[in-house]
Amino acid sequence: MNRFAQHFDQLLNVPGTVDQEALSSLTDMPPDVSLDDLPSFDELLDAIAATKENKAPGECGIPAEV
Repeated sequence: MNRFAQHFDQLLNVPGTVDQEALSSLTDMPPDVSLDDLPSFDELLDAIAATKENKAPGECGIPAEV
């Protein structure tokens, strides 16, 4: 387990450089406030229909069949 942790520590924690010129060339985008809207009933039904049955439940613990 220690070797596994060491491997990923070396793999993921590498020093990086950031080009400040590249960062300053990025434009700010306004937030998409439409993402705050609640889904419609039809969107909810579509999402439920798209879930696969007999799969592990998500964080809520409720399987798709329910």
